[in-house]
Amino acid sequence: MFDAKVLNQLKQVDVRERFGGGASKVMERVKKLWSGADKTSRIKIMNLADIKKYTVERSYKKGNISAKLAAAMSIVLNVCPYYIIGASDENEGYSDEALIRFLSECGYEKLMNGLKKKRRTRKKVEGTGSEPNEKFIEAEAADDIDSEAEELIIKDPVTAIIVLAEHLSDMLSEEEQAQFIDMAENDVIFLLRSLTLRARYNADMRNILNLIKFMLVQ
Repeated sequence: MFDAKVLNQLKQVDVRERFGGGASKVMERVKKLWSGADKTSRIKIMNLADIKKYTVERSYKKGNISAKLAAAMSIVLNVCPYYIIGASDENEGYSDEALIRFLSECGYEKLMNGLKKKRRTRKKVEGTGSEPNEKFIEAEAADDIDSEAEELIIKDPVTAIIVLAEHLSDMLSEEEQAQFIDMAENDVIFLLRSLTLRARYNADMRNILNLIKFMLVQ
């Protein structure tokens, strides 16, 4: 029911505070689960959530965790998502119902309703022993497109920038992030001047420069 296509529609933002879980519990539990997982399970988690190892490391070092990572760990390691984020001290294991409820509470209610609808339709088809017809297949495809579009279309430009920044941050190692943080002011000015020059002759560079200007005035 939950595959990489579904999890890729989840945002890489911290959800711990939604449930009142303490950062220390997230740090302790994510580290324990990750350390106890074998290499194959770790790879499955990273592939399912489309994340890198340092994203998990950052979670157990800083105590933040996204719905995407919590869901992937829940599925692969057979752990209750509420236990992972520190909202519950009871680990009741994995179930579709618990993960659907968890992701709905994380703000993905519409996406989860779509999954539940598909699940009911599949059960009806399987119960009749017949093959799903073309209308059913087309409806599933339309639901997928709607769900993906809903996550991609962000009306608030500031929110869009925050999401983009978090996504880019996840693509960098901690060492690379530290290099950007420690970059000298003169180096930053030099890079901006270089970007301004390139923007005169390149549309992509012009869009990037405009994005940076927008961020600076917010």
